[in-house]
This record gives sequence, C-alpha cells and structure tokens, in this order.
Amino acid sequence: MLDLRLLPLALGAALSYVLVFSLVWSGSTFQTDTELFSSLNGLAANSGIAIFSSITTQFGSEVILALIGLIFYLLSSKENTKILLGVLFAITISDLVLSILKGAYFRPRPYQILSGVYNPLGLDEGSSFPSGHATRAFAVAALITMQKGKKSALLLLLSVGAAFSRVIIGLHFPSDVLGGAFLGIALAVVSDSFLSRYVYPRLPPRFFMKGRQDMDLKSAAT
Repeated sequence: MLDLRLLPLALGAALSYVLVFSLVWSGSTFQTDTELFSSLNGLAANSGIAIFSSITTQFGSEVILALIGLIFYLLSSKENTKILLGVLFAITISDLVLSILKGAYFRPRPYQILSGVYNPLGLDEGSSFPSGHATRAFAVAALITMQKGKKSALLLLLSVGAAFSRVIIGLHFPSDVLGGAFLGIALAVVSDSFLSRYVYPRLPPRFFMKGRQDMDLKSAAT
C-alpha cells in the first residue's frame, strides 16, 4: 500500500509519534512541557502576538485547509484535482484518527491544570494530546509538498507556525503539537499512497484538469 520510497518517512514519523506519546503518558515530559509552555504562552500577553497567533492557528482548521486545496485546484497548472482530493482525504482521515486517539487517551488542556494561562481565542474541550490543528496542518502540507515538490514547502513553515500558535494561545503543551506534527506527516504518506494506488488510477482521465492553457488550446482546436 505504501510507496516504498516514502516508507522510511512514514515509519520514522509514526515511531516518533509513539515515542512522544509514551513520554507524555509516562509523565516524563511534564516539567519540560510546563516550562516551555509558560515561556511561549507568556508571549500572548502582548496583544500583537496574541492576534497574530490567533490568525496563524487557523491554518490548522478544516475550513482553511480545504480552501487551500481549492486554491491549488483553481491555480495549479496540471493535475489540479489530485491536490483537492488529497487535501480533503487528508483532512478526513486526520479527523477520524484524531477522534479515535483522543477518545482512547485524555490529557488535560494546559488551562485545566495550570493557573494564569492566556487564552485569547477562548477554551477548547477534548484531549490536549495530540493537537488536532497540528495534525491536520502537517498532514495537508506534507501531502501537497509530496505532490507538488519543494515549491510547496512553504506550507510546512505555515504548519510550524500553526503548531507554535496553539501553544502561544494556551490550548496545547509543546509535546501535543510535536506529536501532532509527527502524526500528520505519517498520515500524509498513508493518504498519498492510498490515493495513488486505489483512487487516482480508477478515475477517468477527463476527471483531471490539465490547466487553463491546455483547456484553451483544446477549445481553440474545436
């Protein structure tokens, strides 16, 4: 099922997620997590940073990520549909896996166990680990980068920004977003491999648009 060329990346990300989860579950990261969280969340006392982080965090929301897929669909020069399908699939599989993982293990949010937490965007419910926003952001960014190449790597930087913002606005510990990042990368590889093997080959060629220039040439020829 998995592309063998991407197998090391998938295994590395999956094992890294398991390692982070094991450390969180054992409580080994609590002191370090708390210290790093306090330092990053303290930045939210600055209104400018709080506003910027509140905006950046939206990169991990389903709606914004779906819009990014739509933008690639509209602007990409070839195989636009693969990007949109990949993004929607990555979002769906991420939310499904997150619901299972968060249901199986509950970790309190920082504001539930610490005092003086800045929450400029309000409070979230559910398990703090892993971060859903970080998972979705990295899943989509990694998948698009695998399909489009290095020119889309900027999306990975946006994912890092979204992950940091979740800590700054007080909704996650650093290990939550780290685990989410590894999980997202692993899910990106699984999503891309699954679609490439079982979905894309079964779609009719006309399902994939080849870009406005090609479409214009065909129209002119007829």
